[in-house]
Amino acid sequence: MKGYRAFLLCGLFLLTLVSSAHLEGPSFVRIVRGMPDYPGLWYLCSDGKHLYVGGVPVELKQDGGHSLITKIQSPPPMHVIVIEPKEERVIATKQVDEVFWPIRNTQYIEAALSGTLGWPREKYDYWIIANGMVYALSPMRRNSPEAYRWDTVYQIEPQTHTIKRQVRLSVFLPSSNEGGHQKIDFIYVLTTSPQGNWLFTGHPGRVGVWSLPDLKLTAFYHYETDHNVEEIYCTPDGSRLYVLIYPFEVLEVSLSDLRACRVGAQPTALRSRRVHLEPQMTAMVPSPDWRELYVVQRAGHQDGRVLAIDLATRKVVRRLKLSDKACISAVVVGSKLFVSALDGVYVIDIDAWRKNPQVTQVEVK
Repeated sequence: MKGYRAFLLCGLFLLTLVSSAHLEGPSFVRIVRGMPDYPGLWYLCSDGKHLYVGGVPVELKQDGGHSLITKIQSPPPMHVIVIEPKEERVIATKQVDEVFWPIRNTQYIEAALSGTLGWPREKYDYWIIANGMVYALSPMRRNSPEAYRWDTVYQIEPQTHTIKRQVRLSVFLPSSNEGGHQKIDFIYVLTTSPQGNWLFTGHPGRVGVWSLPDLKLTAFYHYETDHNVEEIYCTPDGSRLYVLIYPFEVLEVSLSDLRACRVGAQPTALRSRRVHLEPQMTAMVPSPDWRELYVVQRAGHQDGRVLAIDLATRKVVRRLKLSDKACISAVVVGSKLFVSALDGVYVIDIDAWRKNPQVTQVEVK
């Protein structure tokens, strides 16, 4: 019996080592070389060819073994870092002399670096292109004492720069009171369906669905909180939205009711179901094959992690701690998941991670 007990204890010890393995050297997790040696609030976006990192430096202090942010450098300048995703290395580091910068807008970053699409950048903070039209948000009032964010979408003809339509979205989005209206302070997310027939907007407490190209409110989703919508992703077939409500909830919103909606009719209230509920989720991105969602998580300003959620079962199937410092954002380029943290940008090989679900922690040198 003593021998069996010793064998069992030894086995449990080995299992613990495997499940919290610190992988060293070549592995499915690496760190991008050439990033600045100072910590920063780094946000990621990509055009599929390059990875853009934007943000500002921060100052940290150690508190009980954890790194806490004590100061954020006020822009300007905003720092821009360009990464070659195949080689996983920094190829350019620049500074942009702007007070406010929509960091996660790839087209804006490319315009700032190359001078192309200069006219939207002069007048608008954020824009996307769908079906040959530009949908843009006017600049926030940088000098206004009131808390103000974008609340009007402009539809613009790109050749002549003519405004075809403009809609102040907060006027049309219904509140939780039947027949009433509630001012939506700002639009935090603006994206379109893969087919280009719907525009999705994320607000505190709301998700709006607008028909294109006429910009009519067709449907909405209301949730019982004023927390921000941080991310919206539409499935390739246009049947579902995945919505990250910062900082604690991921929802699946069904778009099946849109097929019966008539443009101009009373907006339809959409249905949803919870995918995941957990604190401190800060960013989200789907896998290339749409089998999984990757959710960036942090505990305060410490212990940056990424979760893999199986979309078929809506369960967390893997957890991976990347850094002792907070993780901030994530993008997928090819078969790689890039995750930014205060101390740099990490790279995860998705296929290899799926084959090593037992690994929950890595040591990247």
